[in-house]
Amino acid sequence: MLTLDPETLKRLIRPSGYYNQKAAYIIGACRAMVVRFGGETPKTRDELLTLPGVGPKTADIVLSYGYGEPAIAVDTHIYRVSRRAGLARGEAKPTEVKEALQGALPRGDWGYADGALLQLGKDYCKPRKPRCGDCPLKELCNHERGA
Repeated sequence: MLTLDPETLKRLIRPSGYYNQKAAYIIGACRAMVVRFGGETPKTRDELLTLPGVGPKTADIVLSYGYGEPAIAVDTHIYRVSRRAGLARGEAKPTEVKEALQGALPRGDWGYADGALLQLGKDYCKPRKPRCGDCPLKELCNHERGA
């Protein structure tokens, strides 16, 4: 990655949005991994969080999908579903949503729940015009019941 021309990198990641900022973070993270971690991707959340552009969600994604470690990466979909369904308080911050989900679910199910809640948010629990009538959680969901 570090030998790649920055303009080429920007062109490749342009569809993801914010490509200028992301390119800088990718280059910075790669440099940090070479200098501080011997060219390896860090294996702990604390170490991952020291990399440029890596926040809690990205660190948890790397741990879960890269290393198979149980983690719940609270993205916008999981955040919305958890609050609407009453899995976390309506005014909860992302860190509080993560804590609520981790406290409610067995550690071994975190990765599954992460993927399931993410897909639920994409398919049913949309920001505008949620498909509550078709949602598999409609009987349990506070949003559907108007709670």
